[in-house]
Amino acid sequence: VISGCWIPRPAYTSSRPASLEPRGKHLLRVCMGTACHLKGAGQLADVIMDKLGIGDGETTPDMNVTFERVNCLGACALAPVVTLDNTYHGKMTPKKMIEMIKSCDE
Repeated sequence: VISGCWIPRPAYTSSRPASLEPRGKHLLRVCMGTACHLKGAGQLADVIMDKLGIGDGETTPDMNVTFERVNCLGACALAPVVTLDNTYHGKMTPKKMIEMIKSCDE
């Protein structure tokens, strides 16, 4: 209770958003907000889709990685930003992205 107001807590909590589709072991998200878009997020998404052989919202056949484009991750100063399993990685480049994808196989 805060100043006479009751604030409900969510019944479901998780570090991952709910999904009706099976997700991979790793969740890789690319911010497509304005700052990230202007600094090359689209190119990062292309690298991911090329290297993993999947599209937006899809999971690799081995169920290792799920890839998602998201509207904003709220870290514009670090643009372009990606998250891997809810860990933020800013100032991402295609080269760093390839290394991150390789780390998912380890």
